[in-house]
Amino acid sequence: MAHYRVGDESYDMDPTTWPNVDVAAVQRALGCGLSKFMERLEDIDVDAVQALIWVLRRRSEPGLRIADVTFTVREYLAAIETTDDDVKESWPLLDDQQKAALLAGLPEDQKARLFMDGVLIKEPPVPFDAAGSAATET
Repeated sequence: MAHYRVGDESYDMDPTTWPNVDVAAVQRALGCGLSKFMERLEDIDVDAVQALIWVLRRRSEPGLRIADVTFTVREYLAAIETTDDDVKESWPLLDDQQKAALLAGLPEDQKARLFMDGVLIKEPPVPFDAAGSAATET
């Protein structure tokens, strides 16, 4: 199950728990079923992301139309929360550059929990810049 933040609200996004009217609305908007919708979210398809945000917000914002939902891809990527379980599962499979990128996006309290649980190493890997080169301190 993925976790998303929209504004100050946090959601566990499990479409299998959505009311049928939400699933039907997404199907009408995107012209695809639930499994294809989930694939499109993984591919960061902007129409699928727009539909996701719309479903998550529409209960608290009656009258919200899907066309009124705007976002940047950066905002969406930042809204995807990485759970402790996500880190525990993926950490052994990551190279140092991927580990550094993952660590850079985690809140400090989550890093502390994961260090205490023995999931993360004591010293984080050397951070890399956008070009993939090891960052140097000056």
